[in-house]
Amino acid sequence: MKTRQLIQIISVSSFGQRVHFQFNLPRDAKRIISLHHSVRMITTPTINMFTAPVQGLFFLRNVIVGELRLQAFEKAGWFYSGDVLLTDRNISWGEYPRSVFFTPQLYISASENHKPLEVKVGNDTTVVNGNFKDVWGARTNINIQYEVKLYLEIELKTAQDDH
Repeated sequence: MKTRQLIQIISVSSFGQRVHFQFNLPRDAKRIISLHHSVRMITTPTINMFTAPVQGLFFLRNVIVGELRLQAFEKAGWFYSGDVLLTDRNISWGEYPRSVFFTPQLYISASENHKPLEVKVGNDTTVVNGNFKDVWGARTNINIQYEVKLYLEIELKTAQDDH
């Protein structure tokens, strides 16, 4: 199985900003396998972006950076719609080896920014349209500058697929 990753960088600089973008698929694309994302801060926010745990609970509120939607250009409807998190602050909850002396980290658990997909694309699908909406800045009314990197992994056709 041959795969390729397509990369898109989204820059956000004002609260509530909407960004439209496109992934150009190669002609030999067979299906979309997965989506990964990462968030990089450009400026440090002047607010406390991490809230304290609620009294009596040990779970922490995650910071939702924005909303992401993806659609194959020649198809109707979104094939992916979800929130982009700054980080999953509760990734280690529910892990068996958790104890006072050992707390699982992100590299032990499944990555929170990996979304497996199963979207078949053919010769008629050449573009994946995307829409990103800033939620973090809109909730705080502060211009928070950051970048979201999206990695769309696709499977390519092989010579065996043509037969």
